[in-house]
Amino acid sequence: MAHKGSKLESLVMSAAAVLESHGALRLHRWPVPMRVEPRPRQCQCGQWTTQDTVLWTGHTGSDFFGLTGSGRAVLIEAKMTSRPRLPLGSSSGMTKQQVLEQLDWHRAGALALLVWAYGDEVAVIDPDVWCPGEIPKGISWKEIPFGIKKPLDCQLEDLLEPYVSIRELSRASSRES
Repeated sequence: MAHKGSKLESLVMSAAAVLESHGALRLHRWPVPMRVEPRPRQCQCGQWTTQDTVLWTGHTGSDFFGLTGSGRAVLIEAKMTSRPRLPLGSSSGMTKQQVLEQLDWHRAGALALLVWAYGDEVAVIDPDVWCPGEIPKGISWKEIPFGIKKPLDCQLEDLLEPYVSIRELSRASSRES
């Protein structure tokens, strides 16, 4: 996720913490395969300096992964866009690898979700909504059902909760026991 997506990342992790307190979801940030290398760079004044450059060393999974309280695998891709269309199969939206990973996990019975923030709204959708048949070239914000969209400052756990079951936290499942 880009820098502006860090607000969305925080929103997802806050919602996950609330759902985890109910024993409904345990979520982790997927590790990003990268390394930082110093690279020489010439500044406008003509002098040479060293600047750190991030090099991606492989493909990453989706942004978040985890388990529901019932043991079902969860995969979440989070996107924040300034345009009302999310391209699929493109580096400006969901890459081809991210799309195929979401579909593979979904077909295998996992909970594969897209958390998409556009403007001042956010939606949580699964592949049955954004890819009911053939893989589209993109998703239009207008195509997302009205009831799924909420203000970006909403409690995201309210959008995630229909996908996970909240149960009373038992003493055996409590991390504080």
